[in-house]
Amino acid sequence: ERAPRYEEIRTTGNGQVSFTASTPTFRDVELLRVQTRNNGGVWHVQMAGSDRAKEGAPKDTNGPAIKPDALRSITVSALESGMDDISLMDWFESLLPPRSMVIWPDLLTACDKQRCAEIRFNDSKGNSGTLYITMDPASFHSGVYRSGDQQQPIKSLSGLREILSAGTE
Repeated sequence: ERAPRYEEIRTTGNGQVSFTASTPTFRDVELLRVQTRNNGGVWHVQMAGSDRAKEGAPKDTNGPAIKPDALRSITVSALESGMDDISLMDWFESLLPPRSMVIWPDLLTACDKQRCAEIRFNDSKGNSGTLYITMDPASFHSGVYRSGDQQQPIKSLSGLREILSAGTE
């Protein structure tokens, strides 16, 4: 009864795999939508049915629902000038090491006096990070990167690129 169920499993010959996963043991999440476009190089996860989206959620920490597909397709140059004009999803896939995971939010969260998308990621080495992207207009706000017991601020998308490339050397 508590075992996970995997449904809507789809594969293509060009490295795309997607499925949904659900189990009563997930807290505050009805199901996960999981997909990869590069043979599992980077897995993209979207939570659905989050209890945070229910009526009565505190307005200071949870905002209106957002479309993760729209967030994934925001261009990196729109978020931070001087960077490549590729989608945020493609940027993560080119930057993160194999077997990494990006968790796309379904709700906005509070960032100072703005509303932000909180994008979390984990890599295969046990490191993790969180990026905060403002949505109106779309721009980089802040972030944090954790490696072992060390935590460092992410000051820009370029800064995150440098942190990640230093970790692979």
